[in-house]
Amino acid sequence: MPNLSYLCTPFTDSQNGPIVAAFNKYRGKWNCVVIDELRPGCLTYMPTLATLIICGHSSSMRANYLSETVDGTGRSVHYDGFKNRLINSGLNPNHVLIRILGCESQFFAANLAVGLGPTHPRIVVGGYQHDISIVLGSRTVIKMGHGNVAENVNDTGASTVQWFSPHGLVRKPAGRAEAYNPWLGT
Repeated sequence: MPNLSYLCTPFTDSQNGPIVAAFNKYRGKWNCVVIDELRPGCLTYMPTLATLIICGHSSSMRANYLSETVDGTGRSVHYDGFKNRLINSGLNPNHVLIRILGCESQFFAANLAVGLGPTHPRIVVGGYQHDISIVLGSRTVIKMGHGNVAENVNDTGASTVQWFSPHGLVRKPAGRAEAYNPWLGT
């Protein structure tokens, strides 16, 4: 059975094409709850083993930020500010899994994991290593560079997603958000 997911973005009422496409795609999934706006307490009742998917644009040139637009000219949020928004939104201290749905988002994911570590020691955050495209009705498409394209074969993008605990790089979490964190023995 697929894992329960929650999708959100730091950019309320975004009209950005890829963000709108992601929201439309995930609204059509029976196992996903779409959160239109991160408000205080809105994550309070999210199960700790659900995957929180955060949608936004990222790049290796702006590793500390998630942006509304590909070129970074729209609204942006620093990982530390976003960490505070997640906590204020009621992210459970025992929450396990967050995936950043954005191009080259592994840097933002690593920073967010470290930032959440003091209050969320079990957290594992994943981010894509390459450019991605979100297509309604199919898996997220990974653009590997040099014209190579690979379509995801599972829910997490297999080797195209890097996973981070507050202590650094960890192996890909197992199914149903049972993340392996060697520092906690889980």
